[in-house]
Amino acid sequence: YGPLKKENAPGKYTQVITYRGHSNERIDISFKYSAAFTKTISIRGRP
Repeated sequence: YGPLKKENAPGKYTQVITYRGHSNERIDISFKYSAAFTKTISIRGRP
């Protein structure tokens, strides 16, 4: 798991996880936690 960064907004956290696969494939998954623990997942794949 990547570092857990606290943002300026109270009760909001952002966690970025980076996977490195074959052929320098990189997938970044960003989790955004709000006070209500809602989760937004953004996946970007670069071959």
